Amino acid sequence: MKKESLNIGQAIRFFRKQEHVTQEKLAEDSGLSVKFISLLESNEKSNISIQNLANIAHALHLDLATLTSQMETNIPEPSLPSSSRQLIQALATLPEETANRLSKSFLTILQTFQAQDK
Repeated sequence: MKKESLNIGQAIRFFRKQEHVTQEKLAEDSGLSVKFISLLESNEKSNISIQNLANIAHALHLDLATLTSQMETNIPEPSLPSSSRQLIQALATLPEETANRLSKSFLTILQTFQAQDK
């Protein structure tokens, strides 16, 4: 795994999807326009005030530190098989509890296969 920086738009999209919130609802709850949210998420706009960022974090039920901590995350190395990268990306879009349950299930299956190979 290597560290890569994500932009603020990717972090906002990540948490918005995790909360199952539309851009429209996020805009309404944060007092911003849908166009502004869309531009942020599509990387067409990266300049955002701390106040607007705090409003978005509040609308997503996050503190500012949590929202910005997602901007630096572990990204799978390209040497992983594409199916492994797809699995990691799919898990990242799920609610945390669901992703944890699925991850534990996959690990149990993996351990079963490893035990059979011995």
